[in-house]
Amino acid sequence: MRKNTINIFTLLVLIGCAGSSMTTSKYKSRVFTASYENTFESTVDYFQERGFQINKANLSSGDIETEYREGAGWATRSMTNRRAKVTGKVIQVSDQETKLTLTIISEERSEMSGWFQVEMNVGKEQFYYKRYFESIENRIKSKGR
Repeated sequence: MRKNTINIFTLLVLIGCAGSSMTTSKYKSRVFTASYENTFESTVDYFQERGFQINKANLSSGDIETEYREGAGWATRSMTNRRAKVTGKVIQVSDQETKLTLTIISEERSEMSGWFQVEMNVGKEQFYYKRYFESIENRIKSKGR
């Protein structure tokens, strides 16, 4: 009986982990009807407008990475004990379509152990990623595809 209980528990944990990672990744990418350069530049512009300093912006590889910004993110502690950074990957899908994948990394500081990553729930994830993608899309449209 104990072996069956352990197996059921293990199965539930695995299902829970698989379900959460599948749920969280689907909001992180979007395909735009826009040129590669416009998508790349609009993403960099938006990150900078949000107060992020660009650490890396490689047009040929499509990689964009910001520095951590203090006070940003969805951590539950005060503004001085949280920070976030964003990475982006731009890929040309076709002559008229470009895929952008974002990863928002939020951290919280503990007096005991320093900085640690904070996972967000699906509702917050949808909110943040939707806001980022909509704002980037607005920049794409204002620059012309």
